[in-house]
Amino acid sequence: MEGKAITTEIIRGAVKVEGLVAEVCEERKRTIPLQLVTCLEFSFRSIKQIDFLVGFECLTRLLLDNNHLTKIENIAHLTTLKELDLSFNSIERIEGLETLTNLTDLSLFNNKITKLEGLETLEDLVCLSLGNNFISELEDVAYFRQFRKLRLLVLSGNPISKDPEYRLFVIAFMRNMLYLDHKLCFKHQIDQAKDEYQDELQELKEKELQEEEDIKNRLAKRAETELYEKANLVGVDGLLDKMLKDDPEHARLSEVPTLLEGLDEFREKHQSSTAELKSLIIELYYKEQAEIKLWQSAMTEDVNQKDEDSRALVNKFDELKKKVNGAAQSLLFLPESLPFHVVVRVWLLCRKTIYVTI
Repeated sequence: MEGKAITTEIIRGAVKVEGLVAEVCEERKRTIPLQLVTCLEFSFRSIKQIDFLVGFECLTRLLLDNNHLTKIENIAHLTTLKELDLSFNSIERIEGLETLTNLTDLSLFNNKITKLEGLETLEDLVCLSLGNNFISELEDVAYFRQFRKLRLLVLSGNPISKDPEYRLFVIAFMRNMLYLDHKLCFKHQIDQAKDEYQDELQELKEKELQEEEDIKNRLAKRAETELYEKANLVGVDGLLDKMLKDDPEHARLSEVPTLLEGLDEFREKHQSSTAELKSLIIELYYKEQAEIKLWQSAMTEDVNQKDEDSRALVNKFDELKKKVNGAAQSLLFLPESLPFHVVVRVWLLCRKTIYVTI
C-alpha cells in the first residue's frame, strides 16, 4: 500500500481531545488553535514521511505508530514533547531526537534498528521500548547505563534477547531500572547480576569516574574561559609563547649553546607575574560588576518610586476632577428664580473650594 503525506486534513483528524462528549470533541478538534494542541494521534494512517508539524507550541504527545516511516525527521522543533510513539514502522536509524530533551517515554518497538545511538541528550527518559528490532551485540546494552532515570526498558524480540546471559547482563549494567521487558527486576536478580559481572562493572565504574572528572574539568575550563572573556584577559596566558613564536630571531638564537639558559627562569617569573596580574584584573572585574549591580538596584528603586509618585498624582487628579464635576453639576440644579448675583456667588464659592482642595 502506498504511503501518505501529512496534510492539513490529516492533522485536524489527528488532534486528540479528551474529557468531553463526542459531539463537543469533534467540534473542538476542528476549531482548536494548533498552538494549544497537546496530543496528535497519527496511528494507522499509512504515513510515509513526517512533515508539516509546525505551530504546535504545547504538544506533549505524538503518536506515529503503525505507519510506513523509514526515517525520523522534521520533529526536532517539537521540544515540548514528553511522549513519542514511533513503533511498528520501518525506521532503520535512531536520529533527529537530539533536541527533544523533555522526552520521558519513547517507543521504537518493531522497526529495523541495528545500532544504539542518537539518544545521548534524552536524560529524562523513564520508559524506552526498542523491542523487535535487529540489535545483535549484547555488550552494546551498556549504552543505556547513562540514562539514570530509566525505569522500564524493552529489548525483547532482538537477536540479543536469545542469548542465555541476556537478562542478567542487562540488569547488571542498568543503574535504577525496575522493569525489563515488562517484567519486574527482583532484588535477588539484581544482586546476582551485579555479583556475576562485578569485574566488568568495576572497570566500567572507573571509566565513568574518569569521564565525570573530565567533564568537571571541561566545565571548569569553560567557566574560566568565559570569565577571561568578560574580564578582557583572553590571550594573557599564552602571551610569552606567542611572542617567542612570532620572533624570527628566536629559532636561530635557540641553536646557540647556553644563550637561552635563563629563559626557563624568566618563564617562571613571567608566569608568577601573569598570575598576579590576572588575580588583580579579575578582582577589579568583580568590583565593577558589584558597582553595576548596585547602580541597577538604585535605578530600579528610583524608577519604582517615580512610578508610585506618578500614580499618586493621577489619583489626586481624578479625585479633583470628580469634585469639579460635582460642583459644575450643582450649578445646573440651582433654581431659575435665584437672582444672577446669587448664582455668581455660588459659582465663586465652588471655585474657592476647589482651590483650597488643590
